[in-house]
Amino acid sequence: MKNSVMIDSQSAGREIQTVLSQIRFVLSFLGSSGYSINCK
Repeated sequence: MKNSVMIDSQSAGREIQTVLSQIRFVLSFLGSSGYSINCK
């Protein structure tokens, strides 16, 4: 049981990292397009 929980936590951590990387990419893309200036 403990091993399965550890595997699940590791997979969840990897998914979170991939989502964060995608969000950073989108934010950087919007920032380069001048979206950040319009937010003010």
